[in-house]
This record gives sequence, C-alpha cells and structure tokens, in this order.
Amino acid sequence: RPRMSWVVLVLCILTMHSNVLLTAGDCVSNTGRECRPNTTFFYYPEEFFIFEAYEGKLFTTGNVVVVIARFPSIACPLPEAEDISSLCRPYLTVRLRNTDGTCFQIPIASNSFLETEFGFSFAEDPLLETDSGSYRHWSFPLYVVPGMSTSRLTLIGMTIPPECNTDFISFENSDLIVNSLVIPPSVMIDTQTASIVSVHTGKSEGRYTVGATINIVVEFDKDVVLSGLPDRYSKTYLSENGTSKVPYGIPYIELNSNALVPLRGYDSVKSKRKISFLYQVSFGEETPGDDQLDVLEGTTIDLNGGTILAEGTGLEVNMSSMPLPGEEGGWFICFQICF
Repeated sequence: RPRMSWVVLVLCILTMHSNVLLTAGDCVSNTGRECRPNTTFFYYPEEFFIFEAYEGKLFTTGNVVVVIARFPSIACPLPEAEDISSLCRPYLTVRLRNTDGTCFQIPIASNSFLETEFGFSFAEDPLLETDSGSYRHWSFPLYVVPGMSTSRLTLIGMTIPPECNTDFISFENSDLIVNSLVIPPSVMIDTQTASIVSVHTGKSEGRYTVGATINIVVEFDKDVVLSGLPDRYSKTYLSENGTSKVPYGIPYIELNSNALVPLRGYDSVKSKRKISFLYQVSFGEETPGDDQLDVLEGTTIDLNGGTILAEGTGLEVNMSSMPLPGEEGGWFICFQICF
C-alpha cells in the first residue's frame, strides 16, 4: 500500500505544471482531478468520424449527417459548448458542392439536443461511451438541404473560439486542420432529383387510326423507381388503354389527341431511366389540324396517386422539366391521329 501511494504522489507532482499538451494516452482517469486543480490543459480532438454511418451510405434532402469530434480522456469532463458561454460556438468547415459554393460551415449542437431531437443515444456507441457517464466528444450536425452533393465529406478546418476556454481547459484556438482530410467513413450526399430530358417514340412518321398502338417513352437524366403497376399484358390493363379512364395509382400523360395514356412500366429491363406509356388509339381521338402528336401543352406526367422517385435519394421527380411541344427534347417525328 505505501508503494502505491508513492507512485500516485509522483504522478501528481509531474502533472502539476501549467500548459500541458495532451495526447490520447494522457490523463486517462478522472480519479486524479484533485491532484492538479491549477493545471490548464490545451485540448484538441484526436479524431473525427460520422456517427452511425457506413462506407458509401447515402444522405439526401432532409437527412442529417452528424460529424463527431472526439477528444482524448482527461481528468475533467468535456463541457458542452453552450454550458461554457453563449459566445462559445465552435464550427467545422467542410468541402462539398452546394448552391453557395464549395465550402460549408457546420455549427456545433449539444449532444443532449441531438439525442432528444433524433431519438438516439451516443452512449450506445462503443466509440463514445465513457465510464464516467459524461461524453468526451462534440457533435456537429450537417442538415442536408437541396443543392448539396458530394461523393465524400472533406474536413478542411475546425474553429474553436477563445470564448470556449475555461480555468481548467484551454482549447487550441488556431485552425486545427493542417491538411484536409476525408471524414470516415466515406459517405455520399446527393440532393439532385431526376428530371425529364426527352419524350420520344420509335414509331415512323405517318397517320394512325383506331386500334393502332404507339409506345411513348419518357427519358430521365437519372434512374427512377416506379410504384407497383398492374400486369402490362393483362386484358384489364390493355382495355383501359383504349379509353380515357385511367385506374387510380397509375401515372399517365395527356396528349393533344384528347387521350389519357397510362404508364406501362420501364421501357427496357436494361435501364431505369426510360419509362413507357402505351397509347392505343380509340374512337374520337385526333390531333388538331395538321399538328403532330404531342403531350398536351402545359401538362406533364400526372402521378394519379402513383409515385415516380429518383432511385437512391427517394426524391420526387421534377415533373416541370417536361419539354414543351416542338422544343428540344420533344417529339421529332410527325404523327397524325385520325378516326
């Protein structure tokens, strides 16, 4: 027992000087706090990572990417920034593409706020759990908004203002990031939805009458995911194509021949960028005057209770990108429908 007391005393004497620069292996126990009440520690994170993420995880509009700055263990618990001072507002600077440029600042948020807001517990992560019940990390939530995109989130700076310094902890107030680093794990941010780039068909130019079928293809700039559709070969489905009635849940387009044309599905099993609308010409349908067959001006795909979403992000397709009749991306073959 005397030998153990002597060792502890020596450790206390060695650490009772000011301006101690900590490393990950220093001050791993809270038990010696009373040994160095006048010590001021210069404190800085030992690592950064993204909370509850995995390699290649996709974040999109409405998601939150929580970047963790983990500090080494010291004698005194790491305080929340808001508990230090209202002027203590650390932030990270990351590189990603967004509508305002390539750099984006992420302000700090308290751990308790994030746990309440999103219903998770940092203590459940073995990388963040501590024996003392207090956390030794700060959290920086990046709220993903439209216009953001990146294939990896790169940290290029961290700023801890002097107002964060206390009597027992002084943070490194200069820029802590000498060289930019990719925050692990590498994640993707994609807020771009799919847009319509063209409307076309493989039919030859000519006049078509009752009973003729025309496959109309709408192409997007990204893969899309469709809601469930009835069997394209079923008699019920094909008979619906010959009328102006479209079952609820099936998207359709309206043509200038006074027809509503339901979605059939993907145009090919090889691509999810092209979807097909099967038009079966019926009595009473004709193109006005000498006009070519086209989507009715001022209209676009009507979802009719169905869904067409960008694959991966799950965002709704930009339907306003439907090409206007006669413009680039519109139909280039002249059709006339008569009865």
